[in-house]
Amino acid sequence: MRMVFVTNPWASAMIRGEQIAARLLDAVVYQHTDTAYENARENDVCIFVKSFPDYGWPALMEAIKVKKCYLDIVDSVIALRSARSSEIAENMDLGVIAIGKLSHEYISEYLDRDDIILIPEHHCNFESVMRDKRDVFKVGFCGYEGNFHLDPVVVGRALASIGARFIYHINPEDRNVCCRFYASIDISLSFRSQMDPALAKLKNPLKLANAGSFGIPTVAYPEPNYIAEWDGCFAKVENLDDVVRVVKVLMESKAAYENLSGLAYEKSKEYHIKKILPLYKELLV
Repeated sequence: MRMVFVTNPWASAMIRGEQIAARLLDAVVYQHTDTAYENARENDVCIFVKSFPDYGWPALMEAIKVKKCYLDIVDSVIALRSARSSEIAENMDLGVIAIGKLSHEYISEYLDRDDIILIPEHHCNFESVMRDKRDVFKVGFCGYEGNFHLDPVVVGRALASIGARFIYHINPEDRNVCCRFYASIDISLSFRSQMDPALAKLKNPLKLANAGSFGIPTVAYPEPNYIAEWDGCFAKVENLDDVVRVVKVLMESKAAYENLSGLAYEKSKEYHIKKILPLYKELLV
């Protein structure tokens, strides 16, 4: 039996498509649904990663005739709506995958289903590299520009006033770039304070897991999904003044830094790819 991932142009294609497929015995990745139709086999299990057919799920499942189709919604409100059609509600042929605890609760309620599958997103640190012991002063953000809701120039100046350096890395090219970035910083900063309520419920705490896997604590705006999965394992901040205050404490107090980094590291173990792969293998049974 083969697992087929139909992916998208975004980072989720690499993380929840290519990186997983590369570690399964028999799996392939297609970037277009038409290619999946042409190459589908009767015993395939297909996972559409943040991807869906323009003409509807019933037509797709009738066309490709595989063993099972799943929609991995990731953080797509549009993909979620595509799974709410009356045809899907009636026959339940389409399996649905959620990316996090809060997402699982929201999707289950939105679709009025009790069979939603939870598969968390794995962090980037497959090799379990740890941050070197050194003085704490480098604060960093790694991700897409639209996911950082503070002015990076203003943040840099504010942190410089307490002797910290702010490193702002947007649009990382791949996993190795992310890993090098996290290994080079001492504190991760995440500040995404303005999101559509529905979208906020579909997000997950990947940034916390990425940083925590290197033994790096995160200072973050308390997104609902962060609270749902990581409450107590990151430092909550509501504004720039809070960011400066908390970073200063972590810089000056070795005990505070080691306590928060230890909590983050232990929590991150739940998101290692070796813990996530078995959840995909269960779909082949």
